[in-house]
Amino acid sequence: MAGRLEGKIAHITGGGSGLGDAIAHLFAREGARVAVSDLKLETAQRVADSVVAAGGDAVAFAGDVSDRNQCESLVADTVGKLGGIDVLINSAGVTPRYAPKEWDFEQTWDWVVSINLKGSMMMSRFAVAEMRKHGSGSIVNLASIIGLVGYAQGISDGFNPYPHAKGGVVQMTRDMSIALAKEGIRVNSLCPGFTYTPLVTTLVEDARTFEVPPPDGSIRRGERNCQRCAVSGVGRSFVHHRRKPTSGRRLHRPIVPLARFLRQGLCWRNRREPRDRCIGVFQRFDQLPW
Repeated sequence: MAGRLEGKIAHITGGGSGLGDAIAHLFAREGARVAVSDLKLETAQRVADSVVAAGGDAVAFAGDVSDRNQCESLVADTVGKLGGIDVLINSAGVTPRYAPKEWDFEQTWDWVVSINLKGSMMMSRFAVAEMRKHGSGSIVNLASIIGLVGYAQGISDGFNPYPHAKGGVVQMTRDMSIALAKEGIRVNSLCPGFTYTPLVTTLVEDARTFEVPPPDGSIRRGERNCQRCAVSGVGRSFVHHRRKPTSGRRLHRPIVPLARFLRQGLCWRNRREPRDRCIGVFQRFDQLPW
């Protein structure tokens, strides 16, 4: 039986570890030919070799998504080696916890935003140019639950670039989806909760992380949820502009837009609250209307 992605060509940035690694393996099992890219070629090659060893088809590339020329080359190399690009998974991302200690707040902010937000934009722009040639394509942006809500008090000083960048990815997904739908190109985003990957290693060691837990009450391995969501967003032609928050082993329904509550004069905690008191309700995990 053919997989849901049989014959598709997918490029996965940040594919050398974490969710990118997991998605690369699942896409290959679903029949896609996979291009895995990462900052270091040896990291991407390790994943590509693992995919091939499991019976899949994969190639590896090295590239920095914060660099325009390298983004253009990643897409061009994928097209040149695999013959096209049907799917783009923008999985590359960093957190300020891994910024060089000698950097000031501006350097750290620029670094995080340039990879998490600008990198997703540039990879999408060059991939869309190829997708337009055959009138179809799918892009999945990995945002974050922190792109929808705020950190618990004490974790962020309000100037943490990670939620700023991931919130930008969510809004970028909306804008891209509306603009590109008429050309047969679908754009969706995933908003994973805390998931055991190399990116959250130091965060898990910080006791403050657990002061306001994810909706299901714990930090779990969420790769399977994100894998399935990614395949769903790519493989279903009717899925457009959807944000899928995921956390742990449970898949939570998309957050109800705050604008709807404001229009109706409702607040999820107290439906009789005046409209002007509804603003800013969805700011923490324990306040989400799930």
